[in-house]
Amino acid sequence: MPIKKFNSFEEASKALWVLDPQDDYYKKLKDLYNFWGKISHRKCTKGIQKIKSYNDLLKLQQWE
Repeated sequence: MPIKKFNSFEEASKALWVLDPQDDYYKKLKDLYNFWGKISHRKCTKGIQKIKSYNDLLKLQQWE
């Protein structure tokens, strides 16, 4: 990959734009979203959860 030099941040930012994407661009983008979806599957619930017993806590952690 060649090294490019830019005179400003705006010029460097515009170099990242893909104005005429090809089919492999969309495939790579889809694969990227699938990858991040797999590694960031954990969801945090807001607030405090009331757990009655330690066994209920273990069951809850298995689903996360």
